[in-house]
Amino acid sequence: MTPPDDLAAQIRNVIGQLREMNRRHQAQLDEHRLDGDVIEGEYAAYEDARLETAIEASDRLDRLVDELQQLITPGTEEPFTVAVCGPERHDGEAPHLFVVNSSGIEAAYAALVRLPTYREWLADARVGGPSDYGPVVVVVPGASHPGLPAPGSFIDLRHEQARTIPASPPMAAPPGELPTLPLQPPARRFPAF
Repeated sequence: MTPPDDLAAQIRNVIGQLREMNRRHQAQLDEHRLDGDVIEGEYAAYEDARLETAIEASDRLDRLVDELQQLITPGTEEPFTVAVCGPERHDGEAPHLFVVNSSGIEAAYAALVRLPTYREWLADARVGGPSDYGPVVVVVPGASHPGLPAPGSFIDLRHEQARTIPASPPMAAPPGELPTLPLQPPARRFPAF
């Protein structure tokens, strides 16, 4: 379960984002108003701005419901960071860090492979095809862990997981297409993380 202080900080962050969106929307509408009344000749532009801000607010409300549900849902699953290296590991780049809700690395990777964003990343990683250096994608168990990494250094897929996985049946990975766990990166090919 999320600690109360962390939960409060996350809720304050969401409130701050909503206030900023509201401020932007009011500024957009104020471009067409004077003392609260729509400026004559600006009605069409004002209605366009109202429609644009209403659509953004509606989309944000959908995400807000998902975020709040995720924050308050009790359970054994907590954020879990899965470190995955693509072909760029051969150039010495660090692994990509994906965060999903899970109780362990195997369950985290099983959830990860079911998410559209990860599957797109995986398809992009395979563009170059197989190489002499081993598998195209490698899970790095030593860099995977419960919890979140430093802010801004990871791809947070928990919202997508909350929307996608309960609504869809598990997708079976084609044999040999996705790495099996646990995989260790070949020590001779790239540095340890």
